[in-house]
Amino acid sequence: MQDIEGVRERRVEVAQRRRRLDDPAEQEFLSLRAGVESLMNEMYHKDGEKTRFTGKIKVKNASIAKAMGRNLKRASGFLESEAKQEKSAG
Repeated sequence: MQDIEGVRERRVEVAQRRRRLDDPAEQEFLSLRAGVESLMNEMYHKDGEKTRFTGKIKVKNASIAKAMGRNLKRASGFLESEAKQEKSAG
């Protein structure tokens, strides 16, 4: 009987998750998360596995700083492209 109850619980969990995925706010959150995941993937594969530092804390801080720098660079590029579009349209 335990197997049947476990299967039912799993079905209920899956149904609840599917219902949440239909929510537009949840979809927006997932799209933001995908952007963050791609940033971390890009950093890992572009820079390789080696770091300049040893120790978990130093490596973590260096990764965070690198991600912040890359995000700032992306944001400035986005703002520059918007400014160019406004000049060409205006």
